[in-house]
Amino acid sequence: MLVITRKCNEEITIGTGVQVRVLSIRGSRVQLGIEAPQSVRIQRAELFAENQDLCPEVAKAGSEQIAASTPAFGGPLRSAS
Repeated sequence: MLVITRKCNEEITIGTGVQVRVLSIRGSRVQLGIEAPQSVRIQRAELFAENQDLCPEVAKAGSEQIAASTPAFGGPLRSAS
């Protein structure tokens, strides 16, 4: 795991199409803004795990579709609208 320290309004870039910005920090809560191509699915980890438990076939198919359409995995990049 890579650990990075950022202040409010600072960003990190993931691959060629994903930017994550720290929008606010209040106590132990951090608000993030994420810009990514529409083909990149962004989901909270607990919901991702829940969806895999409920319907592993659909989760597997979704993962394969994301991998095929994400530049980090060799797929095409769609411009974000």
